[in-house]
Amino acid sequence: MLASGGFLYLVEFHPFAHTLDEATGRTVAFDYFDEGPLVSTDSGSYADRAAATRQNTTVQYEHRLGSVISAIAGAGLRIEFLHEHEITLFQQFASLVRGPDGFRLPAGHQRVPLMYSLRASKSR
Repeated sequence: MLASGGFLYLVEFHPFAHTLDEATGRTVAFDYFDEGPLVSTDSGSYADRAAATRQNTTVQYEHRLGSVISAIAGAGLRIEFLHEHEITLFQQFASLVRGPDGFRLPAGHQRVPLMYSLRASKSR
């Protein structure tokens, strides 16, 4: 719910990145159009994969970029911009290297979108 003149700013992990193999982040290994559910019972977290955790069942749903954009437009918001980024906030793949602005694939590798950001506003 947005007030008149309000805006939505969304920063999210890019759904294409979730298609890549987890070891290298270089090969498409998962279906982009499979929206879930994905049930996992792995321990740890994205912040510390080796963390001792007890409540380990997670249920995730992928939302394709087109689904997100369509939902925002369908809610009557005007999309002002959509940016795709070659960086991410954590080491999603073992091959990512840390830089001053986040994690990315090493120099010399083909770049892929790892995150996106968008802004949409409600008419006054």
